[in-house]
Amino acid sequence: MKQVLIALTLLLIGGGVFFTLVANRELVEPYLIEWGLNPDGVWTRGTLKLIATVLIGAPIALGFWGIAALGSDQAGSDVHGYTVLRLRTGVRYFFSLAAFALAVLFIFVATNDSDELVFQIVMICFGCLFLFGGVWILIARIRYDNSTIFATDYTGVSRRHDWVDLETIDVRRDAQEYHLLFRTGRKVRISFFYQGANELIALAEDKLQAYARTSRG
Repeated sequence: MKQVLIALTLLLIGGGVFFTLVANRELVEPYLIEWGLNPDGVWTRGTLKLIATVLIGAPIALGFWGIAALGSDQAGSDVHGYTVLRLRTGVRYFFSLAAFALAVLFIFVATNDSDELVFQIVMICFGCLFLFGGVWILIARIRYDNSTIFATDYTGVSRRHDWVDLETIDVRRDAQEYHLLFRTGRKVRISFFYQGANELIALAEDKLQAYARTSRG
């Protein structure tokens, strides 16, 4: 929560500074001309876009990251003895609601703002995509025990994998995911924002080393 509040504060300050500069452009232009810059030139517009990205985009990204990290990192369990991982509370509720809102927006635009059939079809498809994305965020989960792991894939189906088939653990920091690759050719994607993801990866590493020693022996 602290990170979200900091991001909101930075956004208010940065947005206020940027829009103040834009609203009082006539006061800034003499200084630009004095520095040899054309107020309407390409470099000036590019610099303004860069400033806007830093002052506004960076706090928004920081805020999203903080929201995604909200909630307990403790995994749960079910009646069958499996450890159950779900996306953290911040991801599950904030981003699912955002996806539902975007779905409604796309469908509203498709049905009210255009008579072009192709445009309507495209907007409805985007709306359905965001609707499915919101539902997937809510239902996505990973269940595992000492021998098997069940993971929700991108179709929303929970698929079973055996630890004995684990072949590689790939860390994709750009996507904020771990990829578990199995000899069956299947892949399990584990977001950094799953509750208890670190404990799961520690178990996967132990399984990988144990089965590697067994195969060598």
